[in-house]
Amino acid sequence: MCGIAGIYKMGTTPIREWQLIMLANQLEYRGNDATGFALMDTDGVISIFKHNDPAWKVTASTDFRDFMKKYLTSKVRIALVHTRKYTKGVPFHNQNNHPIYAGHGAIIHNGMVTNDDALFDVNKDLEGFKRSCETDSDALRAILDNHGRIDKKLITEMGLINGTAAVAAIHPATPDKLLLLRDSNPLILGATADMLMFASDKTAIHKALKPWVKVHNIPMQVHAPNISFVPMPNESGWIIGPKGFEEHEVFKSNGQRRQGNLKYSPVLNYHERRAEQKKEADRLDAPPVRVSSHTHRVRIENATMPDWVICPNAKCNKHLALSQDDKALAGLALLKCGECSTNLGGAIPAGRIN
Repeated sequence: MCGIAGIYKMGTTPIREWQLIMLANQLEYRGNDATGFALMDTDGVISIFKHNDPAWKVTASTDFRDFMKKYLTSKVRIALVHTRKYTKGVPFHNQNNHPIYAGHGAIIHNGMVTNDDALFDVNKDLEGFKRSCETDSDALRAILDNHGRIDKKLITEMGLINGTAAVAAIHPATPDKLLLLRDSNPLILGATADMLMFASDKTAIHKALKPWVKVHNIPMQVHAPNISFVPMPNESGWIIGPKGFEEHEVFKSNGQRRQGNLKYSPVLNYHERRAEQKKEADRLDAPPVRVSSHTHRVRIENATMPDWVICPNAKCNKHLALSQDDKALAGLALLKCGECSTNLGGAIPAGRIN
């Protein structure tokens, strides 16, 4: 479960920093492993800020304030907000946090994609389908980048994913378009004459849209402003433009399966999750263990040994890097793991370095 939200500026009233802070903090209960923002100007320039901390901490930081001061100008037309609950791709690697962005379009996603690896494998020759991070949500970003713009056809292409999805996306080729997708996960829209907002729950929108006034010299929010709400229909994709709702198409990501909704992993508390995430990040960032070669070497030419293998000892399971001497041997059975000394005859090849 994650929280997504955003604002489309419909009139001349600029998007305010306090509104983005309010949206993020109100949705922190849906995900406190990371927080992120995307701003898109009327000319299509996208600016991204994200960090692996809860919303309350991120929005109170000097870096966030400096970012907003520099990039949240009157030119910003669309803003995206995300509060992340980690499922795949550790938050300590910031590229895994939302908005997912690889230099073209940006997406935020609440849900789970189950066929992301298959999509990247099948479409590996397409330029847009180069992984930018470890997350399942990167498949949505890849579909957007490969398509190259936001239009009605993109909604159909987004249906290639399997899983659950509440999604918002922007792309510089169509700087006046906002894409919203929903299958299974919640998405609510609220609006005044000047702004259209969306979020994972109504309360966040209500608090971010209520204007501030001074009553008896005390700052207060107006209790009942002229705000309208509507839940976005399930299994639908909408395109929002300068005049509001423009186009729609059926969007189905197969979130509802015969066995029911997709299930998320067991819930851990914040500190337990952070410890697990840090452990995983340290494992991924650690230098690979070098193998320890047996003394008996049999040289062969044109070796096709992999660059990496995984130790077959389930209690070890280390990723091992093979040296040029190791790869010149007649087989992995002549090597042993430098960590646990297990013979590597049954090691799993883990890839080559291009």
